[in-house]
Amino acid sequence: MGEIDPMILYQPYHHVRDTTYHEDLSQIRTENGPRMMATLRGLAMSIMRLIGVENIAKAGRDFAASARKTLRQFGY
Repeated sequence: MGEIDPMILYQPYHHVRDTTYHEDLSQIRTENGPRMMATLRGLAMSIMRLIGVENIAKAGRDFAASARKTLRQFGY
């Protein structure tokens, strides 16, 4: 069985990160900042996918607009 190219698995996530979070335009460049922000973005995307979100960009806007709606989505 051949090995799977990690870039094939990463590409869909990179597209979402770049178009939704504009990760490639980030101004954070010092110390652990870039890695931390990438981790937080990845965590946010994973949580949204786990709760069944299909459109990450729309869900991100909705969650940012209403803390109450966000907490309700998680059962609080």
